[in-house]
Amino acid sequence: MASYKERKSDAQEIMQLEGFTVDYCDAQPGHICTSEISPIFSSVDLASMGGKCFFNLVKEGDSVMFATDDTTERQLWVQAVYRATGQTHKPIQPSNECFVATPSNSAIVRSSSRASAGLGARTQGDVDRARKHGLDEFVSVEPWRINHAQLFRLMQSRSLEHRMKDSYVSLGWFSPSQMFILDEYCARYGVRGCHRHLCYLSDLLDRAEHGTMIDPALVHYSYAFCCCHVFGNAQDSSVRTVLHEEREMFLDIRQRLYALLEKQITEFRYYFPFGRPEGALKLTLGLLERVLMKDSGAPASAEEVREVIRRCLEQAALVNYTRISEYAAIESGRDTGGPQGQPHRSKTLADLIHLAELCIEVLRQNEEHHAEAFAWFHDLLTEHAELFWNFFAADMTAVLETMPPDCWDSFPLFQLLNDYLISEESMKLGKFHQQLTQIFAPLVVRYVDLMEASIAQSIGVPDSTSSGTDTDSPGGSGTASSGFAALSNVGSLVSAATAGVANAATAAGRAGGLMAAATAAANAAGAVASVGPMASFNPMPVTSTELLWKLEALQTFIRELHWPEPVFAEHLDNRLKMMAADMIDAAAQRNLSCFDTWLKRSSKSTDFILPNECCSMINTVADLKASILKLCTKDIKGEDMHQYHNQIETNLERIQRKMAIVLNEKMGSVLEANLCKLARYDVNTLLSSVLSLTKPTDEGGKAYVEFLRANLEQMRQKVTDELYILSFMETWYMTQTRMINEWLTERKGNALSPYQFTCLSTIMKKMYADFELQGISPDALDTMAYKTIMQRLQMEETAQAVRPESFSSPTRSLLGTITGSLSGLSSNFPKPGFLGKG
Repeated sequence: MASYKERKSDAQEIMQLEGFTVDYCDAQPGHICTSEISPIFSSVDLASMGGKCFFNLVKEGDSVMFATDDTTERQLWVQAVYRATGQTHKPIQPSNECFVATPSNSAIVRSSSRASAGLGARTQGDVDRARKHGLDEFVSVEPWRINHAQLFRLMQSRSLEHRMKDSYVSLGWFSPSQMFILDEYCARYGVRGCHRHLCYLSDLLDRAEHGTMIDPALVHYSYAFCCCHVFGNAQDSSVRTVLHEEREMFLDIRQRLYALLEKQITEFRYYFPFGRPEGALKLTLGLLERVLMKDSGAPASAEEVREVIRRCLEQAALVNYTRISEYAAIESGRDTGGPQGQPHRSKTLADLIHLAELCIEVLRQNEEHHAEAFAWFHDLLTEHAELFWNFFAADMTAVLETMPPDCWDSFPLFQLLNDYLISEESMKLGKFHQQLTQIFAPLVVRYVDLMEASIAQSIGVPDSTSSGTDTDSPGGSGTASSGFAALSNVGSLVSAATAGVANAATAAGRAGGLMAAATAAANAAGAVASVGPMASFNPMPVTSTELLWKLEALQTFIRELHWPEPVFAEHLDNRLKMMAADMIDAAAQRNLSCFDTWLKRSSKSTDFILPNECCSMINTVADLKASILKLCTKDIKGEDMHQYHNQIETNLERIQRKMAIVLNEKMGSVLEANLCKLARYDVNTLLSSVLSLTKPTDEGGKAYVEFLRANLEQMRQKVTDELYILSFMETWYMTQTRMINEWLTERKGNALSPYQFTCLSTIMKKMYADFELQGISPDALDTMAYKTIMQRLQMEETAQAVRPESFSSPTRSLLGTITGSLSGLSSNFPKPGFLGKG
């Protein structure tokens, strides 16, 4: 025999059975078992531990007693020990019952003695188990002496309580074994089916009212059974009896069920989170229709059902928004129950945007998880969403009223709400959507006005509408000149404010993209818009980077608003396209004016190099022209409408040609000045003889070649438009050859001095080579003027080779020139009278 502790596989103590004799025995209550061989089995009151049947082991005067719960188990133990000991005496089971009588079970003993005659075929083990669990007194009682309806209700309630220990598995349904017991009880003792389901409904409602999830299909099944029974609407023609207390109980349950269904539909987000259990909300709506059914069995009208659901959804909008607001207040760290402090505006607006995000998430969850259940009432769900946004609109209006007039921080709120409402077909252009556009439309118009004023003043145009020019009219040049004058009529304060706009826009652009940057720029533009006319200052060129960035940021901002009303959206688009065209035209005109002024003030000597600022102006106009297609073109039904940029593109091309002409004239003036210096070396002139004393070589030609190369390199490195550079270089080359050819034609009858010949030869050779290196084709280089110049230079070279002595003595030539000049002068004066012959 071994003794084990609970849940242990190793024996605590082992007792050898060799030499022991086992036999049945009786034990008295309170008897203490003692053993010298096995101390662990001694000093134990087996009867107090629940022992009912006893046997003992005896060896040489020592005895060990054991106890079991019933006789069957005792018999099995005795037989096992008998085989283990190998004793000769076979134990014989006594005929009397092995049961210890105690005061606590005396009544059971008496009841068992009265029922012992009726046990019949039952085995002794079954009787022992019945006694063990205390069921024999219920089994032995006559059925007519007990109220089985009450006992069934108690048993069903206890069974449901045990089953609901895992509510998410059961959802109120009994297990198959429980259903078998309940069905058997009802069939054996005649429990009424209506009473059974009414009690079941009562228990289910008790738990559902406390928030326990109950399957609506189960409630629907039991309710339908009771409803048909109470009102006699069963399909079969059998006559059923309805008790008065059953009817009263049913009416009470129906009232409780109606209130519960209203609460569940009102708080559908919390009773059926994320649509779980699947299909439960749809079944709940079907159960509501069944509860609203008339007593006669006629179904409730559709309008009556819709009215109940409408009332529930209206209340649900308030419940959902209240809870979301409280949750948002907790997340924002503000205690709604504390003192009403004045929070910072930005913090309040940030909280409002966060609340809007939560509201959008709530409605999207409703659409995703609950819209299918409300498929027959989709218009009511839309009304629920509109009412939900109506509560939000009240808070939004209160917050926006506290914001300053020209505060653009609320635009992200509009974009967030508008994007959601546009994506929802049922909410697009609804009541809340229209209210939202009415609130933000003045802000958008004001924002565009300030941005337009900021851009116009940054390029020096007080009024953008007056900056355009009419290129088709004869007075276009006068209009352009008046526009140039207007461009320079901006004060230094405007420039400072514009710089503030640019700085704010740049910082915001790095932080949050074009939309945030445009918003920050408009915040700074408020200061610019309030600046009046200032004193004039020297015109400064406009850079394309800042201007195009502002125009693109503004158009991107308006485009990302996705304005829902087509008419207003079309108006904004047209205005921005026209404004971009006007601003680009004005900026190009300003650059042309600055370009002309800059070149006129610069030197005409060969030290002149095209300034970097002038190169930037050329690049700016090229960038403005390249951006016309993006900023000034409308896309209507897939067809590009060039009505906004054709004219401005023509104007920019004219400005580019004008800049090329001005630059060409400037370069030609340098060559003209150099040719004038060469003209002083003409043959047979007094100045030429004097200048020849210095024995000049070809300094003038080398200086012009250095000027030519420096400007070619400057334009190649600083100007980005390759085609524009090639076109200008070709024009410049032709202008130079034409001017040199005309200068030589004027001296067709006179020979060139050695200095003139050397300078012109250097210029022509280097000029041809340099322009060829810049990519000018040989066909463009070998012009008629160039060929004529080269023929003349060849002739001069040959002539100077055959008469080298003519200019060998500059001093003698100079004296001869002076003598000839003096003789010519003396012949021109009349002789005095006293010198004449009488």
